[in-house]
Amino acid sequence: MRITFVVPSIRCGGAERILTAMANYWAANGRTVTILTFDSESVTPFYPLSPEVRLQSLDVLSEASNFVAGFRNNLQRIWALRGALQATCPDVIISFLIRTNVRVLLASLGFNTPIIISERSDPFLSQPGKLWQGLARITYPFASKITVFTAHAAKYFPASLRNKIRVIPNPVLALDKSAKLQAEGYRIVAVGRLEHVKGFDLLLKSFALVQQIFPTASLTIWGEGSQRRALEALRDELSLSAHVSFPGVTKDVVQALTEADLFVQTSRWEGFGNALCEAMSVGLPVISTCCSGPQEIIRDGVDGVLVPVENVDALADAILNLLPDFSKRQSLAANALEITKRFALRNIMRQWEQLLTEITD
Repeated sequence: MRITFVVPSIRCGGAERILTAMANYWAANGRTVTILTFDSESVTPFYPLSPEVRLQSLDVLSEASNFVAGFRNNLQRIWALRGALQATCPDVIISFLIRTNVRVLLASLGFNTPIIISERSDPFLSQPGKLWQGLARITYPFASKITVFTAHAAKYFPASLRNKIRVIPNPVLALDKSAKLQAEGYRIVAVGRLEHVKGFDLLLKSFALVQQIFPTASLTIWGEGSQRRALEALRDELSLSAHVSFPGVTKDVVQALTEADLFVQTSRWEGFGNALCEAMSVGLPVISTCCSGPQEIIRDGVDGVLVPVENVDALADAILNLLPDFSKRQSLAANALEITKRFALRNIMRQWEQLLTEITD
């Protein structure tokens, strides 16, 4: 079977990481796998990609300064995509992210190829604007199947599309490293794009309260994004410069996680929570806001702690309760390791295989 993935970029990101894992898995199992991106050829994959996977960069990811330029750029992307899809002759097309989903469906008009489009976020909260929402409403009925992470996300779609929806969570890879928790370890870590949606401003405010009780506590926030300067300014305003660092993007996020004692996720909304799952998979105790994704991953009080979204005091209280309670942290961490079985790659890919069988038979 020839499978073609389409994604805007193969750089750092949750969708890119999962797509790479899926592509590698299928290539290792005898499928012919191609990944089409809008990137330039100079961009190399951020995550390890099997040499058996063919990567084709269409070099059409230019930015637009106005509506006319944006319209022209999107026509160019759709046209380039149509040609590339015709050339790869896939048996199945799998698209990631809403804008790309729309482009793929438009580029494939007239094709007889099954198309799976994948929503990678909470559709109730993550909307790219009225234009793209409208285009999605028009084009999504042409998809063969639509995958979402959670039952909550599935409820977003109209009844006319419900028979196309399939809930498939992300796989969680078993890792060969584990966190080494310290009884008096107060090293807190967070991972994600430095964007408003990730709620790192809330984390800084909560950490300022934690610092008053545990002055030796430290916070490391891994990631990059448009809010870096604003977050650094807030850190300095809260007098946390000596205790909070923003080291940027790392290719070895597992190592960064294993050097911590507690993982905290403060997202205002999430699609699934890949960084959260990685933290749990190395045996870190975790605290997360109770938004879509994490609320279906964490068993509150068993393998993690859930707190209300955008509640600085509740988050600070949760951190203050866990830091001094080493036995509780150990218990949460031990139970968190079970996530690699609950969302094992083989089990998740079996669900994808069933979906492929449904649409190609």
